[in-house]
Amino acid sequence: MALKTGSSHALATLLLTLISALLIYFLKDVGVFEIIFEYILAQSYSFSVWLGNNFNIQIHHEIFPIALVAALLAFVWGFFYHISRK
Repeated sequence: MALKTGSSHALATLLLTLISALLIYFLKDVGVFEIIFEYILAQSYSFSVWLGNNFNIQIHHEIFPIALVAALLAFVWGFFYHISRK
């Protein structure tokens, strides 16, 4: 059972990371998404500087929006997964 659920979580993580990177790539130059993406990119730069200064963790600021969108998609995926099981 652990192999089955672990592999489904690993596949979901891989797919959501790829999907979020593609979404950002295609939507970053589209109207309102451009404004949102620029705001997220500015905040992610601040966050990456904060992580580097306080915890000595070096993360490139362009990775954070991908992780943020992937986390949002994972939440939606998990929500519908648990609803469908009941």
